[in-house]
Amino acid sequence: MNSTFRLGRLLGVRVGVNWSVLIIAWLLAWSLATTTLPEQVPDRADASYWIVGTISALVFLASILAHELGHAFVARRSGVEVRDITLWMLGGIARLGGLARTARAELRIALAGPVVSLAIALAAAMAAILTDALVTDELVVAALVWLAVINTALVLFNLIPAAPLDGGRVLSAILW
Repeated sequence: MNSTFRLGRLLGVRVGVNWSVLIIAWLLAWSLATTTLPEQVPDRADASYWIVGTISALVFLASILAHELGHAFVARRSGVEVRDITLWMLGGIARLGGLARTARAELRIALAGPVVSLAIALAAAMAAILTDALVTDELVVAALVWLAVINTALVLFNLIPAAPLDGGRVLSAILW
């Protein structure tokens, strides 16, 4: 893990963050605070956009970690060693110590991350609906909708059937 800060362990797996994640976190927060949120919910204080934008960016990065933990959890349950998880500029990677023993196990491992991301997208969408109905804070609703959309995009992108994406591993398992 070159240029990576160790965060510790989650579910018994070493987790690290490459320095490039700081750039992505800042770009996401900046984009949300200066463009996305003000366009969706105008006439709020700049500080409120920055607070909600920064929290949203961090929650998205946590959702990428959850995606990778999904792979790691299912890999371990399938008897595959999980070396570590690293978040970096273009997403995350769960480094496995070997291959699954069966096509079915490989398919489950490959789909685990997208399933977690889809669950996060659905949870964010439901939270947006409930927040809109109960709290009526448009800024929070806009952030939750963004989290639902970005996690849905993460699912769709990851299912493209090309290496090293999850879809490439799904295709490999199907053709096994």
